[in-house]
Amino acid sequence: MLLEVLLKSLAPGCASLTISDREQNDDLIVEILPKNQEAARIRARVTRELVVLCFGRGAVFEIPEEGRYTGTAYLEEVRLLCSGVIAGKFEEIVTMVGSEVVGARAKVTLDTDDVASGVWRRMTLRLFRKTENVHLTYAPYCATSQKRLER
Repeated sequence: MLLEVLLKSLAPGCASLTISDREQNDDLIVEILPKNQEAARIRARVTRELVVLCFGRGAVFEIPEEGRYTGTAYLEEVRLLCSGVIAGKFEEIVTMVGSEVVGARAKVTLDTDDVASGVWRRMTLRLFRKTENVHLTYAPYCATSQKRLER
């Protein structure tokens, strides 16, 4: 599986992988949890028709077989999006009502320096509840401090 390959490309201990089946249907749920608490988690739901990627606190990218965000086939699109998140090139603005996430605008900078963005908003009957937008940026999975030696 592609996400296992991405995880194996990281330094040991940077992240853990969980794979589970849903009993009600044939969906496969895959989750990558970074050890770095400032990095965004990746959760993928794989169905027969599409792959739904959830990043960080509220970002959602729905990828059909023909792709949607990068002009590539869906497996390459999944790789590009997940690689950007793992590299810390992901940010989102999450819309909150109290402690509930009701929407998100997200962008992932890809290996190609292109940017993929996704937006969703849940319709709610709570029209007059105060919303708050929270801007979140994330660190790379394997953040290492690389100090330059001055001569």
